[in-house]
Amino acid sequence: MESKRGQLCGAKTRQGTPCQRKSLDNGRCILHGGRNNNDVRETLPDKRPPGRPPTHGKYSKYLKDTLFDKISEFENDKMFLDLRSEIAIIRALIAKRLDEDSIDEAAFISLTDQAKKLAQVYMAIEKDRKFALSHEEVIRILREIANILDKHIQDEVLLQLIVKDIEGIKI
Repeated sequence: MESKRGQLCGAKTRQGTPCQRKSLDNGRCILHGGRNNNDVRETLPDKRPPGRPPTHGKYSKYLKDTLFDKISEFENDKMFLDLRSEIAIIRALIAKRLDEDSIDEAAFISLTDQAKKLAQVYMAIEKDRKFALSHEEVIRILREIANILDKHIQDEVLLQLIVKDIEGIKI
């Protein structure tokens, strides 16, 4: 393949004009996907092909693979809103700091502030959870409403229309 290094890139810019930057080996400048494939392969992990950076994460090109894997794992955590374990970790760190001979006061204050904030958020979530209706409870209430209407409405056509509308409510 013939190298196009040094020619004009020519890619369409935001203004709609052709890019005037010098191109690399594949005919595009560094801003429009043109990287020297030989240089990139030496510096990038094998997972990512040379060229345009991945577009699936705001800072993904800066994350190390292990950190990226951990973030993905935490994003898929079904107990994401259960903050008890985070509170326990912070409390353990506080206890560890108290056991040490020299206590970094700023770090200690930061940890206790984090524990307080997490505890407040946890309490708010638990309070809201106490008053929230489950899917089954909402269905039961709608069925009870339909039964009450059935008991008091004599017009069968009107009753069927109302029950159909109630059953059509999306939860």
